[in-house]
Amino acid sequence: MKKKSLFWLISCFLTIGVAVWFNPNTVSVDTASQKLPKPRYSSIGDYPAALNGDQFKRTPLHIHVQDDQTIDLQMKLKLSKALLERFKQTAHPPTFSFAANVNQDVLSPYVKRKQPAHVTVDFTSISNRTIVIKQRLSLKSALTPHQKKQFLDAENYQFLFLNEHDAAAGIVFDLDLSTWDSR
Repeated sequence: MKKKSLFWLISCFLTIGVAVWFNPNTVSVDTASQKLPKPRYSSIGDYPAALNGDQFKRTPLHIHVQDDQTIDLQMKLKLSKALLERFKQTAHPPTFSFAANVNQDVLSPYVKRKQPAHVTVDFTSISNRTIVIKQRLSLKSALTPHQKKQFLDAENYQFLFLNEHDAAAGIVFDLDLSTWDSR
């Protein structure tokens, strides 16, 4: 008798499950109400304390003189899981830029423009939590040997975490040093 009851119970559940599965009126999914979760932060300015050396590692700034009037800048960053998640959950994600070191600005008078003016990153497509920031400086004229030496010195630059208004929310100095862990 128990086998018949169990069989009857299982067949009832299967019948109800099939009826629900085939009847679109029984299960309604409102796709319009299924939205992506709201960003947790409005701006990178909401978490300035998180922009510290514990939350990202970096290579030294690589500076390459392309020709007499072009200089390429490149630096690799490895973000902590926590910082990457914050960037992903920010309505206005940060952008990045290199700038002349404000303490000893010997570069700005010779720069015509930066390309791009700031670097945008799609944080949802990052693998290994690693990003590469590249910028090109177009110079007003050919550099003298002394000016070239200044442009090749990483201590004359700073790295900026920018908010949605292109204002610095975080600044990194000493770009000649690496905090990258090669292990």
